[in-house]
Amino acid sequence: MDCNGVCNGASLEDNCGECDDNPDNDCEQDCAGEWGGDAVNDNCNTCDSDSSNDCEQDCAGEWGGSLVDDECDICGGDN
Repeated sequence: MDCNGVCNGASLEDNCGECDDNPDNDCEQDCAGEWGGDAVNDNCNTCDSDSSNDCEQDCAGEWGGSLVDDECDICGGDN
């Protein structure tokens, strides 16, 4: 019997406990290794599910960089 109780059935239980015969909708591991989780790597390769702290580009276009425009709008300038 498969997980739905069907004799010689094709249904299988995936890693998230869902039982069906469609492998295209099986749950997947997120970047933190949690099955069915929603954590993703941001542009700085930080894995979490909180999009409010995703890394940003500095004024030179570097992800997670620390350069800022000075008072004269010069990226990384010394004011």
